[in-house]
Amino acid sequence: GAYNYFLGGIGSSLSFVVNLLFSLILLFFLLRESESLYNMIRQAVPISGNIVDQFKDRMKEIILAILKGNLLIALLQGTMIGIGIWICGVPNALLYGSIATVLSIIPVIGTAFVWLPVSIYIYFFGHGPAVAIFLAIYGLACYLILENILKPKLLDRKLGVHSLLLFFAIIGGLKEFGITGIFLGPLILTIFLTIWRIYHIWGGGEGHDPIEVLPETIAVSVEPQKASEKQND
Repeated sequence: GAYNYFLGGIGSSLSFVVNLLFSLILLFFLLRESESLYNMIRQAVPISGNIVDQFKDRMKEIILAILKGNLLIALLQGTMIGIGIWICGVPNALLYGSIATVLSIIPVIGTAFVWLPVSIYIYFFGHGPAVAIFLAIYGLACYLILENILKPKLLDRKLGVHSLLLFFAIIGGLKEFGITGIFLGPLILTIFLTIWRIYHIWGGGEGHDPIEVLPETIAVSVEPQKASEKQND
C-alpha cells in the first residue's frame, strides 16, 4: 500500500545519494585523466584521427545537451510547484519551489517530497480538502507532463534523437542504473546511433541507414557525409 510505496521512496532516495556520490567521484577522475584517455583511445581505434575527433566533438554536444535539458526541466518543475503552492495561499512559495528544483532530480518522487507534505498540511490546517486535492493533482500532473512528455521532446530537438526512443532510453536507464540512468540512458542510446551512423558512412556497412529507417531518429555526422558525397562526385 501507501506505506510500502513510501518506504520504497526512502530507499530510492538513499540509493540516489550513494549513486550521486560515486558518480561525482568517477566524474572527477575522468575529467582529470580525460586527455590521456582520449589519446589512448585515438591510438587504439583503427579509424582515422579525424573521425575520432568528430566523434569526440559529438560526445561533448550530447553530454552538454543532456545536462542542459535536465537542468531546464528541474527549473521548470521547481517553478511550477512554487506557483502551485502560491496559488494555494501557502507562504514561502519561493522557498518550496527552490527545494522542489533541487529534489526534482530524484526520479518519480522528487518533487513529491515538497507538494505532498504541503498538500497534507493544507488538508488539515489550511484551506480544506478541495485545495489540498488540487495541489496534489497539480504536482503529479506537473511531474508527468514535464518528465514524460516535455523532457523527451526537448532532448529530441537537442540530440536529434526521436522522442519515443529517448523516453524508453530514460526508463531503461533508470531501471538499470538508478538515478544516473537519467543521463546514461540517453547518452548510451545516442552513442550507439552515432557509431552506427559512422560505420554506415565510412565502414561500408550493409543494412539500413537509421536515417532511412526512422527519419526523425538521428541527425549526426552531417559534415562527414557531405565530404563523402563530394569525394564520390
